[in-house]
Amino acid sequence: MTRALVVVALAAASCSADPCDGIAGACLTLHVSSSAVHQVDRLDVAVTIGAVHGSAATARAGATTLPAVTAIELGASVVAPVDVHVAVDASSGGGIVGSGSAATVVGPSQHVSLELRLGAPVDAGAADLAGPGCFAGGFYCGGDKLDGDPGTLYRCDAPAAPTVRGVCAYGCILRPGLDDTCRGGGGVCTVGGFYCGGDKLDGDPQTLYKCDAGGGGTVSRTCPNGCQVKPGTDDGCQ
Repeated sequence: MTRALVVVALAAASCSADPCDGIAGACLTLHVSSSAVHQVDRLDVAVTIGAVHGSAATARAGATTLPAVTAIELGASVVAPVDVHVAVDASSGGGIVGSGSAATVVGPSQHVSLELRLGAPVDAGAADLAGPGCFAGGFYCGGDKLDGDPGTLYRCDAPAAPTVRGVCAYGCILRPGLDDTCRGGGGVCTVGGFYCGGDKLDGDPQTLYKCDAGGGGTVSRTCPNGCQVKPGTDDGCQ
């Protein structure tokens, strides 16, 4: 899905045209709003279609005032009605000012509208998204020591807002005393094969694992640009 995923330029919500207009195939109109974040320069978008992951970013010259709208072109990656999860990190001035996630169902060639609200920015007058028990560098499911979607895995960047690691297609596992992780699903991993976390074995969606005899995974490498699920062959770093 990564090559098919296109994000249309961010625009003010006051624009009357739907950014999905004129786009063939499945398309998601994403309405981004916040009660505390007022302007953004860039959105980093992580999308999960079923068990397939993709990521992209949208930016424009100068800041965009929220609420704003963008479109995620899913194209031919949707061949049947499927759950689509979207996680967003919003940046302004080079720093993350808010995060949010939302989910919907999209069918082939269908255009769907989705509302996504960003969490509060971290500043002197706003709530700390990191939460009181979040340790910088640790991985947490949303709601476990930091605010967020319970089905999304985050990295704690305290005192700044957390960073989305990825939407967990099969659920996020709370592991007291250890990093939380995405639940593996979609079948059983093949011993010796390579899989992104959450694809047939538990793990971080941005890490590549080698399947072991017990059905778990040994870390092969962390993928700085994201890990790509490749049905029918080994997954790999982008």
